[in-house]
Amino acid sequence: MKLEVSGNEIKVPEKNHEHVSETVMHYGTKNRYCDTDKWGLKMRDLNFDDIEEPYKCSGCGVCFLECPIYEHSPCESAGAKGKMEAMKLWDSGCIRLEDIQNIFELCTLCKRCENVCTQEIKTSKLIRNMRRYLIQNGISNQKSNEIKECMLERGHPYREENPSFKSLPEWYENKDTETALWVGCSTRHMGLLEQWLKILIGLNHRPTLLSEEKCCGSILKNMGYDDEFKNIMQKNVKDLSGFKRIITLCPSCYTTFKNEPKIKGKVMFITELLDKNKQKFHVSKSLEEPLMLFEPCHLKNYEPWMDASNVIREILEKNKIRYFMSSDLYGAKCCGGGGGMLANHSDISRNRASQLVNDAQKSYNIKTVVTMCPFCNNVFNQADNKGVKVLDLGAILCI
Repeated sequence: MKLEVSGNEIKVPEKNHEHVSETVMHYGTKNRYCDTDKWGLKMRDLNFDDIEEPYKCSGCGVCFLECPIYEHSPCESAGAKGKMEAMKLWDSGCIRLEDIQNIFELCTLCKRCENVCTQEIKTSKLIRNMRRYLIQNGISNQKSNEIKECMLERGHPYREENPSFKSLPEWYENKDTETALWVGCSTRHMGLLEQWLKILIGLNHRPTLLSEEKCCGSILKNMGYDDEFKNIMQKNVKDLSGFKRIITLCPSCYTTFKNEPKIKGKVMFITELLDKNKQKFHVSKSLEEPLMLFEPCHLKNYEPWMDASNVIREILEKNKIRYFMSSDLYGAKCCGGGGGMLANHSDISRNRASQLVNDAQKSYNIKTVVTMCPFCNNVFNQADNKGVKVLDLGAILCI
């Protein structure tokens, strides 16, 4: 039994669906289903470990105000409240597991809803678990499967590789054998490695580059492929086992390794190293002002205590650069590409990024977007930016 899709209207078959609410009848993209019939399968049947969480939702709707997907597609199921309602309907037997697959794809896992939830519902954990259970029950989509296969074959999620993706700079020499520099597949894909190596050399740091570095695996975890994620993490733990310190250039890699208890070395994001040497930096004279410093959700929302952007603000102010913080303008909302959104719904991701840039341009006349995350950099570079430049943090810092 499948739903009929007409534009944004979802027609629900009459059989066994008398009590389905608007939550599962309106959402912005066409659903996709497997052929297996999981009718009657409930959270209890799946040994769902967050079974009480959806029932905590009071329905206040404050999460809608923070959701980047709801802002783009203002239908109830785009926000956390709608997803809680869908889970309760599934648990009560009103709808099948297949009928709500696409609802759980429509999430960037930015944690904005979670951070403002009056009931303290762990939404991001719930979404990941739902995605995992869907996959375990044979309910997935082609795009997600393609990303998984690409990860298993190439060790990263990018189908089209940058020419310099695999090769390490011949001029760089590893000297610090106790510190690893975890580059990250998005940093390699966007061609951002060499600028950071030059900065590190200028600071008299030469951490070790791994010759066969793979993806940290976070995209697999976020999309629900837990077994594949564990296999990749097992290899990463082995590769990093001999290092006392691990410097990361990607916020997603940072949070992934930071929360992996088997990694014994101290995991650092690059801004921690910049903070210790901030007096040495100045800003490129070619930088067009004013700029918007875009704070990634993996730092601002996942690690709020860290305040990774503080050192960048100090450097910008020392150099009298006119800037705005994305969190001041938008409340640290996601670029639109996180949580598998760029893979599964690239049109929404690009439109979301375009909206962020264009709104900032109209309101504050920004000339440049500076990202602290290579994945955000990727998303913004795919957006329609109306002439606004998109630069990585490493491109504006000089020693």
